Amino acid sequence: MSTAKPSEATEARFPAGELAAGRAAPSDPMADLRVFLQSLLEYQSGLVGAIGGVVVLLGTETRQGGIAAIFVMDDPAAQPLHAALAPNGRIRSLIERIGRDVAAGAEGGDVHPIRLTESAMYDAKPTHRALACPIVAEGRTEGAFILIQPNESTVSPQEALSRLELTTARLESFLWRQRAMSETEQRIRLRETLELLDASQQGSNAEVMGSLMCHELQRRFGCSRVSIGLIRGEQIRLTALSGVDHLDRRGVAVGGIENAMDECADQDIEVIFPPPPESELNPADRRVTRAHEKLSAQFGPSSILSLPLRVEGDLVGVVVLERPADNPFPPGSATLLRLVAEFIGPALWTRRMADRGVLAVTRDRTMDLCRAIVGPRHTGKKLLGMAAAIALVVGSIPWLPQQISATAEIKALLSRTIVPPFEGHLAEVYVRPGDEVEQGDPLAALDTQELTYEHARLEAERQRYRTERDDALRAGQQAKAESLSDDIAALEQRLGIVTYRLEHALIRAPFTGTVAQGDLEALVGARVEPTTPLFIIVGSENIAAIDVDERDITDVRIGQTGTMVLKGSPGAKIRVRVSHISPVAEPVEGANVYKVEAEILTIPAGVALSPGMSASVKLGVERDGSMVRRSPLSTIFRPIIDRLRMWLWV
Repeated sequence: MSTAKPSEATEARFPAGELAAGRAAPSDPMADLRVFLQSLLEYQSGLVGAIGGVVVLLGTETRQGGIAAIFVMDDPAAQPLHAALAPNGRIRSLIERIGRDVAAGAEGGDVHPIRLTESAMYDAKPTHRALACPIVAEGRTEGAFILIQPNESTVSPQEALSRLELTTARLESFLWRQRAMSETEQRIRLRETLELLDASQQGSNAEVMGSLMCHELQRRFGCSRVSIGLIRGEQIRLTALSGVDHLDRRGVAVGGIENAMDECADQDIEVIFPPPPESELNPADRRVTRAHEKLSAQFGPSSILSLPLRVEGDLVGVVVLERPADNPFPPGSATLLRLVAEFIGPALWTRRMADRGVLAVTRDRTMDLCRAIVGPRHTGKKLLGMAAAIALVVGSIPWLPQQISATAEIKALLSRTIVPPFEGHLAEVYVRPGDEVEQGDPLAALDTQELTYEHARLEAERQRYRTERDDALRAGQQAKAESLSDDIAALEQRLGIVTYRLEHALIRAPFTGTVAQGDLEALVGARVEPTTPLFIIVGSENIAAIDVDERDITDVRIGQTGTMVLKGSPGAKIRVRVSHISPVAEPVEGANVYKVEAEILTIPAGVALSPGMSASVKLGVERDGSMVRRSPLSTIFRPIIDRLRMWLWV
């Protein structure tokens, strides 16, 4: 086991010379895989007597499917295979299709006869065999090997397929080794970054910390100069420079370095100068390098790598690494340095934020708030916030007329319940509900037959008593005459009652109106009593009986006007005016309400009012002759605030 210190082990793993040569740089997994597959094809070709072969890989989320590797023996007999496997070769697509079919089946190898050379004969025989064997690694089919074997080969196809199946195990071991190497490289990268951060944490402030970072980057990666710049306002300013204890902003190199940093920041991606050759093949890898080229020419020539520093995705600075032109940055080194930049950016920016004073913090917070308000980000949230602010301002302005909302019921101004004048039997009914009657019109009649007999009997008996009284007076029988006089008075009293009933047996309308209730045709002949309601007569004029909540009764005044809307005709507005206020509250449906009567001023055309109709009323609140206005927010939250006040008070 090695006893080297972490820093020594890291430097041994990534010395400046090895990083310059590219050996320490993280390798391309696909490139390594292609090299291995080509060497494996060469080995398999010699093992089965083939002139070459192709590896077809299936596409995944991380790689593109198709031909991954091609090997052709350096032999004249293999020349036809060179032409057949050219990008526009005749047999290339056929071999690729064979590989996909075998990989999709994954049930074992297969042999396909093919012909590599052109022939004018229609029935020309195949000249070679395509030995297809699936590639299975870790229990999953990755693709297929296709080896081209001449027909005259001494190795039979079955024997060749068996040998190919045995050699596929080499791919699985390679993948395991590649995974192990990748994990090792990741650990080394992480250790390198952590050591760099640990060394930089010794700085007392952001400038010293940046200088330590520049020094460590220069030492560990063999750089001639390392610079770190952080954003100040809208521009990047040089903060730290390797090999310099106190930064002099008047130095000749400051302007060129800051221009290179601005160029990297504008593109918001790492910039390598000189650009690697492979970047010309992919437009996405091309960068603008004019400022870097000028910096290299001014203090070089040199190789430059600029990396953006970010905090939570936001650009906060740029680090520029320079090396001699004869020792450039290898393409794979950007991966490690990108990881380093991802760690040192937040560390350096956090230290800079911690170094600020109270005034600087206040200034920065204010600027951040202003940028957040007017900046281009979070447009949807800003529009939503602006709409909420506008709604809050509009809702705070008292422009809505204050109104009292209440429920109401249409009632008749005059209403009378008609009952029988005495106990008896109903003889006739002359009206039905809905009939209009005039004052004095007959409504119903009670049976008077018994009353007529009783009246005749009492009249005859009274006449008899009078005759007997007169005879007693003539005979001088004073006591008998007085007794008979008493009997006559009693009879006359009873006779008066019978006469009254006979006179009132015909029930008449007390005033002009409409019969609201009293469908009594089925009760003709039935016995009725003075407590039995027969009819309800209502007048033609109506009023609105309003139930006002006790919280709003203090704002109701006699003569106050408002608007009423019937539930049956919500589009018609009826003007009303308060005419009477009950002084005592009544419990209605769990709430205390005051009964308020309002006269109806105007009725829209086509609207008919009938007693019993329900409606909603809004009464405008007036003070000193002017309408009281409230803001929408106070109208909405007033009931809630009142309820909270009562709850907190309790």
